[in-house]
Amino acid sequence: MNLLTSLVSVVAVAAPPPKAAPDSGRISLTVDGKFIDFRPDGTDLTSFTIPEGVVLPRNAFTLTHDHKFAVHFDQTGRTGNKRKTKLVVTPVVPKGQPFVLDGYVALRRIVSRDGTKVYFAGCKGDEFDASTDAEAGYVLDFATKQVATLPLPARHKLHAVSPDGKTFLTIVDESQNDTITRRTFLVRAGEKPVEILRSNFGTTTVASSKLSFSPDGSKILMECAELLDLKLRPDGTVLPGETKSSEYLMLDVATKTTRPFKAFKNHVMSWDWSPNGTKIAFAKSVISRGADGQPDRGLAFAVCIADATTDGEDSTEILTSKYGVPQKGMGGGGQNITGSLGSLKWR
Repeated sequence: MNLLTSLVSVVAVAAPPPKAAPDSGRISLTVDGKFIDFRPDGTDLTSFTIPEGVVLPRNAFTLTHDHKFAVHFDQTGRTGNKRKTKLVVTPVVPKGQPFVLDGYVALRRIVSRDGTKVYFAGCKGDEFDASTDAEAGYVLDFATKQVATLPLPARHKLHAVSPDGKTFLTIVDESQNDTITRRTFLVRAGEKPVEILRSNFGTTTVASSKLSFSPDGSKILMECAELLDLKLRPDGTVLPGETKSSEYLMLDVATKTTRPFKAFKNHVMSWDWSPNGTKIAFAKSVISRGADGQPDRGLAFAVCIADATTDGEDSTEILTSKYGVPQKGMGGGGQNITGSLGSLKWR
């Protein structure tokens, strides 16, 4: 989960800088459907599992920060541009029956940091047809199981929500004269949308899947990638294409200015903000190599922490793992934990 007064002249001696308070809270990481949990310095590593009888898709679910609920998609069928993806909320602690949200198709989900609700993009009905249907934004309250429609302008696709639920980051993809443009907006209820970024495909643009607000809502960390050879569907969404050379930007919500965030070099799987918003923990994949330098047993992972108030380039590795060979990390050294990664949470 930090006078000395005199009538005579004195020589001032610089005091040593105060020791930084350790990062608080705990970090959890999903590994092959199970969980490891540790302090932000990599110590006190424990593991826990989903209670027996709670069935979740391996690494394809999102656990709330307090570990009380898990959210995933029930893939009930997909044909071409048509999707029938339902949202499923499962009580984990205490264990409960899954709640399947009928009457809506969910395309993307954003679980609130307080663990009480999930925002999602989709539509009403039992099927979403990308060639004819328009997306809308919704929020499901876990306690009441009630759904409310978010006040988003037409054609705006929901991709991130501030912790207070009052500011939405949306994306609009437009096509004109064979040029596809991605426009990124901040939207507040009752206010005119504010465009914060605009770029053409074939240049570096916002990647829609990796965006997150800081806990106080003042910053947004976003992935930007060079997206190539993309085409626009009739509904305005972009068909998948080649992705090249990702970079990350930190957006100041108040000033609408961005700065580079360089902590994420390559292969970042998941990240989360510290509770006070000053640090970012992230899990990255690491290629395991043999004595000849060639990849041998696939991917392992490392967990690092970066300073969110700077460019983040000087990140600290706190936990590492390598297939068959425990790696020495800071505090968590020697832990032989392997497997595919899911979401990382800092609570």
